[in-house]
Amino acid sequence: MSEMYDLIVIGGGSGGVACARRLAARGKKVALIESQRVGGTCVMRGCVPKKLFWYAAHAAEDVSLAQDYGWDVRGGPFDWPTFIQKKRQELDRLEGIYQNLLKTSGVHVFHGHGSLKGPNEVSLTTPAGPSRRLKGHHILLATGSTPKPLPISGGEQALVSDHILDLGALPESIAIIGGGFIAVEMASILNAFGVQVHLILKYDFVLPGFDRESGDVLLSCLKERGIHVYPSARVLQITDQGRQVHLEGHALQVSCTLNAVGRQPLTEGLGLDTVGINLHPTHGGVVVDAQNRTSVPSIFAVGDVVNDINLTPFAIAQGRKLADRLSGLSPLPLDRTALPMAVFTDPPLAAAGLSEEAARKAGYDVDVYVSRFRPMKYVLTQKTEKTFMKLLVDRASDRVLGCVMVGPDAPEIIQGFGVALTCGATKAQFDATLAIHPSSAEEFVTMGAPRG
Repeated sequence: MSEMYDLIVIGGGSGGVACARRLAARGKKVALIESQRVGGTCVMRGCVPKKLFWYAAHAAEDVSLAQDYGWDVRGGPFDWPTFIQKKRQELDRLEGIYQNLLKTSGVHVFHGHGSLKGPNEVSLTTPAGPSRRLKGHHILLATGSTPKPLPISGGEQALVSDHILDLGALPESIAIIGGGFIAVEMASILNAFGVQVHLILKYDFVLPGFDRESGDVLLSCLKERGIHVYPSARVLQITDQGRQVHLEGHALQVSCTLNAVGRQPLTEGLGLDTVGINLHPTHGGVVVDAQNRTSVPSIFAVGDVVNDINLTPFAIAQGRKLADRLSGLSPLPLDRTALPMAVFTDPPLAAAGLSEEAARKAGYDVDVYVSRFRPMKYVLTQKTEKTFMKLLVDRASDRVLGCVMVGPDAPEIIQGFGVALTCGATKAQFDATLAIHPSSAEEFVTMGAPRG
């Protein structure tokens, strides 16, 4: 027996849930298949638990600053088991919310594994019983991504981010291999928890794709906070159950190793070959057109499985716009020029729009405005770390192409300036905006002459 749906979604993460809910709320019959926990990588294994870790880690600095301001703070050691328990309770609560949102929207949720059997047919396999077939006018692939394996001897001995977010106890020391989001965030968080952190980089910089100068500022801050950095290092092998990392010339002895070299599209077991869906020859993501349609006209893909812009808000926007199109609407295309993003290190880094390198590569004649200052928050404390801000302006049109910040409250500040960039704001309009004083954010609207 088979059932016919208007849309079958394989994957219960941010993009899949967003599309399913919007389409079902408009009266369409929608099925959603998820093999793990509804909420996907971001909510269950990524952004949300990571941010909770960041808050917990950041509390250590808040306590230190409070003492400098005159508070008598007498805290004991950090209670890791209590924090992990509360984190799990919060994820349970969020999963319940997601389940309820899908139910009230009218989405039929199936817990199991979905694989393609044809351009309009999905096989559903569940632990509780035999497989069944679902048929749909359209199918959406929204399976997200999975940690990329380390292609070295003993690479499987390293933990991945899924493990780090659910450890039973904090390690005394850790080697982190990688220089992207996950690597620098976990390095910063674990360092704040008192773990001795060794950050092993493939290059001599962090955060490829971000503004290089801001990444260098962040890396300097991480070093100043006690993180051991190994730039342009080559990892030869991992031994002793992840406790020994062999580099060229020496070996590191640690409690454990984290593989943070990135994630890859989760396409295995989806039956893509069965229907002839094309994958990108370089990064392995599902190839889609501007409407997120795959090489099979009835099948679409959104989010990290496409491996385009792997950000939760981008996946949600893709899913919602697809639901609009399947409802007969004609939504505007996604604006990629002012994408805001944040790295939750300490200090955090946030950016919107183009990096300086991307702007110059695109052919813009760029004026660069930079500000470095000690935040007012630190003036009564022993902390001397400076905030870094940068504006990129197209000299021909005066339009602000990008802004980036490394310092306290960077994500909250940059979100607002992301609106300005989306609206095409000019440097003159930034200058005409009254400042909130005293604040760090005011620096973005009071920058004087560009850097020579």
